[in-house]
Amino acid sequence: MGGGDGGTDRTKREFPRSRLEERAAAWVAEGGLDEATFFAAYDLNSAGQLLLSALNQATQRAIGLTYEAWRILWLLELVQSSEPRRLAHTLWLSRPAVTAALNRLEELGYITRQRAANDRRLVVVEATAAGREAARRGREAYVQLVGQFFEGFSREERTALSRLARAFWRLNYETARRAGMEPKVRPAVVALPQEERTEGTGGGEQAGG
Repeated sequence: MGGGDGGTDRTKREFPRSRLEERAAAWVAEGGLDEATFFAAYDLNSAGQLLLSALNQATQRAIGLTYEAWRILWLLELVQSSEPRRLAHTLWLSRPAVTAALNRLEELGYITRQRAANDRRLVVVEATAAGREAARRGREAYVQLVGQFFEGFSREERTALSRLARAFWRLNYETARRAGMEPKVRPAVVALPQEERTEGTGGGEQAGG
C-alpha cells in the first residue's frame, strides 16, 4: 500500500519555487509576513487542498459519494446513531451541507432518520446495512489513496508531519475559539468535549470522521 519505513530520496529533494510563488512571497512580505511563514502556510494549504480533492474523487469513483458524505457514514459507523446538528458540529460542516448529504444518503438507502423516543423534537440518524457496506467500500478507497500519497515517506517523516500538523491545529484551534471564530475543518477523527458526549437513542457521537 505504500509508506515504507526506509524513506527515499524523493522526500529529501529540493523542490524549487516558481517565479510566481517567489513574487507572491515578496508581495506578502511587503505587508509584514516573513517568507518562511508565508511558505509554511502556502505549502500546508496546497497539500491539504491536493489531498482533499483527491479523496473526494476517490470516494466518488468508489461509491458515488462526495468525501464529506462518506465522512458522515464513517462517523455513523463509529457511533451508531447521531443527530444532524451533532454531525455538523463534529465534522465541522454547515447545517445545510449536512442536510443535503443526508437527503442524498437517505435516497440511496444508506441511512434512516427517525424521531428520538425520548424527545420528539430531535431527529436520530442511523446507517443501514447498505450504508455500513458503503462506508467500508469508501474506506478501501481512502486507505488506498492515503497509502499512495505517503508512499516513499519514512515512518519518522510521517510521524514528524503528523506531530507538526497536530500542533498547528491544536494551537490555532484554541486561538480561533478565543477570537470567536470557528475553523471549518477538523482532524480526521477527534473526540468531542466531555460535556457533549451522550449515549443511547438520540445521543450524540463521541468521535467524528
